[in-house]
Amino acid sequence: MSETSGLSNNRGSEEEKELERLEDLYEYNILDTGQEEEFDAIARLAANICDTRISMINLVDERRQWTKSSVGVKIDEIPGAGTSARIRSLMMDRWRYMI
Repeated sequence: MSETSGLSNNRGSEEEKELERLEDLYEYNILDTGQEEEFDAIARLAANICDTRISMINLVDERRQWTKSSVGVKIDEIPGAGTSARIRSLMMDRWRYMI
């Protein structure tokens, strides 16, 4: 097996995982819903634990990052910040220690 074909298979696997993640996200029917105290409590807890003034719970679909809850900043969504498997992979590498 050549190295490039291994990369190609890996890319396909990432894309499949991304499609599955998006399916799961849409099944939750949580996008564009109202404020919920449970999520606000988690955002406050994260801000307290990390000793920061800003904390956000964002959900990412293929078109945007949508904010479910935030502390210290008011942002409803970040349009045009949709995902691809590569972008999601980069985000997870950078943010894995923040969760």
